[in-house]
Amino acid sequence: MDATVRGTTHGPEKGESVRKDRLVVDLEVAPPTDPLLFRCRERLAEKPSHRLEKAVERISTGLVDEVYQRLVRAEAVSVETSRVLLVPV
Repeated sequence: MDATVRGTTHGPEKGESVRKDRLVVDLEVAPPTDPLLFRCRERLAEKPSHRLEKAVERISTGLVDEVYQRLVRAEAVSVETSRVLLVPV
């Protein structure tokens, strides 16, 4: 996850009262400047910790179109439209 790489989330550390299979938002680290990552961090910060699968569900809700548009702008994917003509028989 990009937020983990950027240091805003991490797994539980020694001394934290969080189970070992959880993702924790580090509120002491400055929030990301990217608006998308900022919103993801804010969604995760609503709870003290998350199972990784639930964290992905929580941050991905409603973001598919925005992520897709970013991929198009970065030319990582392309948009192709096609039409199908249906003729009744």
